[in-house]
Amino acid sequence: MANTPMKRWIGTFVPWIVALAILYFLFRRVPIDEAFDAMQHANLLLLLPASFAAILFWWLLDAKNMSYVFMRFNQVFPYREALAVRAVSYLLAAINWNVGTGGILLYLKRFRKVGLVDSMSALSVYYFADVCVLCLLTIGAVWSQPTSAVLEYTADAALIILLLTFGAYGLLLAAWPRWSWLQRIRRWRLLGGLREASFRDFATVALVRGFHFAGFGVFLWIGMLSFHAPISWSAAMAAAPLVLIAGALPITPAGLGTQQAAIVYFLRGHAGAAELLAFGLLVPVISIVGRLPLSLFYLPYFRKLRIATEQD
Repeated sequence: MANTPMKRWIGTFVPWIVALAILYFLFRRVPIDEAFDAMQHANLLLLLPASFAAILFWWLLDAKNMSYVFMRFNQVFPYREALAVRAVSYLLAAINWNVGTGGILLYLKRFRKVGLVDSMSALSVYYFADVCVLCLLTIGAVWSQPTSAVLEYTADAALIILLLTFGAYGLLLAAWPRWSWLQRIRRWRLLGGLREASFRDFATVALVRGFHFAGFGVFLWIGMLSFHAPISWSAAMAAAPLVLIAGALPITPAGLGTQQAAIVYFLRGHAGAAELLAFGLLVPVISIVGRLPLSLFYLPYFRKLRIATEQD
């Protein structure tokens, strides 16, 4: 279908309309003056250092995992190069997290001659580990300590998703049943990474992603503490995967609206709505501003890397 002006308009403005609609709904439930008052009383001496430490921690882990996955299934993508590419991709991730990942795949295609299907095949291991770890983190946090009814229902849903994920993976590897449509799916190149991955591969990626997601749970816990609205460890760890998933949905720019709604909805009853919304509004701002120095620092290195790669 042609890329008409109407399609470009929809792609540009509809995500902002959705984000503004969600924020309007939130501000109908939580007065805006209360949210900004909560911001003014936040302990920035606690929040800002914790935020920048978390950004560095996630960047190091992200680059490590991507370097491991692509070197395992495609070709050379050393950690140093992954650090630079991941840092520069944060400029695209400001639009949406998935756009940032897409930028990495395009880089690999152009400068490492790795086809998009091959790159996505390698990432299938990454995303499989994501689903498993996100579900296990929510289930473990809720089962370890009582949280709230909404999080308990979410843990039940996570358990079902986890079982379905393992079931689908088992069908992919099994020789039976031999239905024709299932056999075609088993031959998909896109799922080649899942077929070839060893237990060690899954364990390595899942461990690093586990630290990443647990780190976001710690960030949630510290963030609410800085707003003088402490929540339990179990609530923070159970809500962390849900907030991350909401922020990654490709329906608003940079998770604006969806991430704030997830924080308010899943942590209601654990802290005041004004504090939850205020913290939620600061999260994308801190994430974008905090990652910007990393991106700018690596831009000159990225240019040299691009030139060197083109000359090989």
